[in-house]
Amino acid sequence: MRYTTALSRSLWPGMFKYRLEFQTLAGGGVRFGCLKQNQRLDRRTLSMLPTNTPERVSTASASTSSSSSSKCKASGKTTKTLGAFAAASVAASGIGLSVAFSSAEVAGTGGIKVGDLTRRSFTTKTARNGNKIIVPEKMILYQYEVCPFCNKVKAFLEYNDINYERVEVNPLSKKEIAFSDYKMVPFAVIDGVQVNGSADIIRYLSPNENSKSRDEEEEKWTRWVDDHLVHLLPPNIYRTPSESLQSFNYITSQSNFTYWQKLSARYAGAFIMFMVAKKTKTKYNVGDPRKDLYTAVEYWTQEGLKERNAVFHGGNEEPDISDLSVYGVLRSIEGSYDTWDDLRGHDWPDRELFWSWWENISEKVKVSN
Repeated sequence: MRYTTALSRSLWPGMFKYRLEFQTLAGGGVRFGCLKQNQRLDRRTLSMLPTNTPERVSTASASTSSSSSSKCKASGKTTKTLGAFAAASVAASGIGLSVAFSSAEVAGTGGIKVGDLTRRSFTTKTARNGNKIIVPEKMILYQYEVCPFCNKVKAFLEYNDINYERVEVNPLSKKEIAFSDYKMVPFAVIDGVQVNGSADIIRYLSPNENSKSRDEEEEKWTRWVDDHLVHLLPPNIYRTPSESLQSFNYITSQSNFTYWQKLSARYAGAFIMFMVAKKTKTKYNVGDPRKDLYTAVEYWTQEGLKERNAVFHGGNEEPDISDLSVYGVLRSIEGSYDTWDDLRGHDWPDRELFWSWWENISEKVKVSN
């Protein structure tokens, strides 16, 4: 149910007229937003949509809240997490706030609450590591090929044999995601529901993620990946102009780009990311990018693998979410990159253990071509 009331004033006098819009949520809760007169609040994503934009029909009501540590920034609007039960979507043209009550099951809906996402119709299967996984009928992943967060999602999907379609986003025009107010990757459209950010995509597909079944050790490593390891990669991948250009070679193979789009995306994108990497290095106090990356890999090998005395962090048989997160993020540099060649050539006492783990988890994760 939706209630709308007009505001008699504007937030910036003489520029934009706003209205206050309320919506009640199935399963409890209320959502409200401060919007321009020509917009409405999307029920699922808190996106600010023109009033003539139709809402897609889905079997789920969802509001996504992704931290800045689970997505690769393009430009435009952003979504930030505000506490355990609230999510705010802040846009240049308005503000939306969702408050939903969190529980394992939503009374009267037959649905499961996964973080801030309520999915009421789903098919599940048991993954090889014993976790319950939701199997979508159709999933589209919007990505950048070299984005660490995108690769983390893909490692999770491929390990769990979840079929999905990949759409490579032009880093300059972003025309492939013109329909969305969310201008970062990855995001996915799962059975008609848009889910933003790697953490929320994995959480949406994993009912176990909403329970206390994940142990503290797994939680520690997934936080370490999102808060530390991933921020070491841009300063390495785009360390020099030539390395930055090298990382955009994949653009030339994208069939959904025209020749001039490939050319502009490769050279302009390489320059932009070189500058972004310099800012990232300063923001996250990265000293020598290569040395810091080596230190992180050595730390994972010693504390995450050697101390566990097993093939994987998850045990001798199957990897857990910690293994998949570390592997997925590092897979973004695999291939014909100087960063990868240097890491392969780096020598340290537990080197053989790390590369044995790498080969074993690569066998477990089916790479989609």
